Amino acid sequence: MLKTLLKYEWKDTWGLCTACNGIALILSVIGALMISLWHYSDDKTFTDTQTTMLGVAFSFYIIIYIVSVFAIVLVMKYYFFVRYYKNLFTDQGYLMHTLPVKSTDLINSKLIIAVLWQFITGIVVGICIAIIVFSFADIFGELSIMDFKEAFHDIEMEFDEIVKGIPLIASGIISGLVTPIFEILLMYMAVGIGQQSKKNRLFLSVMVLIGLYMGKRFLSSCLSVPLQMLVINEDISLTTVNVGAVLVALAIIAMTVGLYFLNKYFLEKKLNLE
Repeated sequence: MLKTLLKYEWKDTWGLCTACNGIALILSVIGALMISLWHYSDDKTFTDTQTTMLGVAFSFYIIIYIVSVFAIVLVMKYYFFVRYYKNLFTDQGYLMHTLPVKSTDLINSKLIIAVLWQFITGIVVGICIAIIVFSFADIFGELSIMDFKEAFHDIEMEFDEIVKGIPLIASGIISGLVTPIFEILLMYMAVGIGQQSKKNRLFLSVMVLIGLYMGKRFLSSCLSVPLQMLVINEDISLTTVNVGAVLVALAIIAMTVGLYFLNKYFLEKKLNLE
């Protein structure tokens, strides 16, 4: 049944998510063309007035581009937040909860698709940034094959240290993969808490989510202080850094698992449909 839920969840979400990512890519291509045009104006083909106007337009576009990309990322996150609420805690929830499926299947289907789109969006944003960065003519002029050879040589020279720092690298990768799951489950928990109210459930869920994000940021800030002190300390051993990274990764995994079971609890024990 999970496969069927995943199929319909993907079918219902791919349209908006594809459009958002497509818009980001189109904006990046337009930006690349504007950058090329801006560099082309340096050969005095354009008058000074035209060059100035092009520069102003390009500056405005960069601002709009940055705001648009951030807006697309936020829309994607809020979309899955609202979708989880409407599908499981409104009138649609009556149908969803009468299906012969487990509560974990309902969570898993939405979680898997939401996280998958977060990763896809992350890749698309990375491509967008790369398009803009590598569109600058002076960057292409400064890069050469020798630069890449020197970079690989430096990596080879540092290989022994990299091997010693495998726990650090592995922990970073694991944290990066688990964090999107944690973020989605945090949104789901906000919905679970907010739907306990009799009125303004969505608004309350948003307020709870904001509070949870503020609490998470405060906790991250508190934890970052000792970590920064460790980094500043030049006498710190690589072993200590590895241990710290592993502990952080384990903490993220533990909190993610905890959030998963809290959401399961809300669906099974605290379900309060409109």
